[in-house]
Amino acid sequence: MLQWVLAAGTPSTVARLATLHQRYGQLPWPQVVMPAIQAAQQGFAVTSCYRQWAPMRQSVLQQDATAARIFLRYGQVPPLSPLIRQPELAKTLGAIARDLKSFYQGWIAGAIADLMAQQGGKISQEDLPTYTPLWRSPICGTYYQSVAPTMYFKFVRCRPLFWGCCSCANAQSLATTSPYFHTP
Repeated sequence: MLQWVLAAGTPSTVARLATLHQRYGQLPWPQVVMPAIQAAQQGFAVTSCYRQWAPMRQSVLQQDATAARIFLRYGQVPPLSPLIRQPELAKTLGAIARDLKSFYQGWIAGAIADLMAQQGGKISQEDLPTYTPLWRSPICGTYYQSVAPTMYFKFVRCRPLFWGCCSCANAQSLATTSPYFHTP
């Protein structure tokens, strides 16, 4: 079983990007999505960086036939240069470009729910159409170096999800334990 199904929440990226586009976008939505579709169709070359990092997840990729087919060659990390193409992703992105609702209510939602059911995940097809992005104020912090007290560092992080809290905790820890960083 893949490791991610029990950790996955309702997929939010599509709805969040669509909401941002509705509020601030100037180009037509299909035009915005087109570069991602083209990248999935054309693929990317296996680089030395890919070859360095892929072995760390190779055993997980090997457990899923689709992931192994896309990202591995004969169950192994591919050699340098071959292209990794994702035609299924291009098809999915094409559907999203034509109709945003297809992700949360159409065949894509059905595929997500089916995969979750097969792998023991908790997301159902009923969960998907009810997702609505929330607008929240970001977590912000300011720190400065004692070596150069006029040099301030400001960070902005999403909230209230776990990673936003971790960013604050890490920055606060750095500020209180490092001889180079202090809160103003």
